[in-house]
Amino acid sequence: MRTRHSGWLALLLWGLTMALEVAAIWLWLGNHSRGGGYFAPQVFLVPGFATVGAVIAARRANTVGWLFVGLGLLAASHAVSMAYAERDTLIDPASLPAGSLVELLSGWLWPLNYLLLCLVLLLFPDGRLPSPRWRPAARFILVAWGVSILLNGLAPAEGHPLGVPALQWPAGQLLLLVVNAAALAGLVISAAAPFLRFRRAGYQQRQQLKWVAFTVAVSVICVLVSLGLGELFPEVDVIGLLGLLGFLGVVIGIPMAVAVAILRHRLYDIDRVINRTLVYGLLTALL
Repeated sequence: MRTRHSGWLALLLWGLTMALEVAAIWLWLGNHSRGGGYFAPQVFLVPGFATVGAVIAARRANTVGWLFVGLGLLAASHAVSMAYAERDTLIDPASLPAGSLVELLSGWLWPLNYLLLCLVLLLFPDGRLPSPRWRPAARFILVAWGVSILLNGLAPAEGHPLGVPALQWPAGQLLLLVVNAAALAGLVISAAAPFLRFRRAGYQQRQQLKWVAFTVAVSVICVLVSLGLGELFPEVDVIGLLGLLGFLGVVIGIPMAVAVAILRHRLYDIDRVINRTLVYGLLTALL
């Protein structure tokens, strides 16, 4: 696909994602005023992931950009479907067009995010597998998650027109357990890919991996420290700030780190950033 056409397609998908995001928030606000309590936290992920994905897809022939676009689109679609299904329940069951079908669709959408996450872990940062030896692993992950999504989507439930009763039998439950375990194993394999890639990577690719690893590490540490200190010192204001910093690291920091890594803008500053973070972090802890 030519770069110009890729740019227009990325912009179109970004616009669709943002429209779904606005619709999800509008529906949630309306549901909240009617007593609804459901809120899709993934709406916070949509702007950063979708925007960064669209920029990368428009400027680089890199599959990771399209995967980020897909993550944003899926998150927004899932948020809309859940809010729409709740609106249908709050007003009157079957009062809105295709309410049951939309609720059914939401059950198929959320696991797809895990499949896209596996692919991002496998392909980041250059859009290719770490080596040809990873092809069987990639096929296993695709098949495991594909079958898991299909079978879980066909699991019988009240009002589910496509439910397969056989999946409630012991053999069906065993099949679901095996398939879900295989999908989880695929996620673990994908998570190991960046570490193995880093060992064999050149200097540039190591810098790309460092940006994302640093952002993830800071976000996780902030959240864990916030939770731990919150139990010991609930009255300390800085604890909430640490939690907010960890949250922002996930919804904004990770997409920005991916953008820096792939677009290579100030890519080689990561060592300086890590050093300053360690120095300032240690000084803050001592104070």
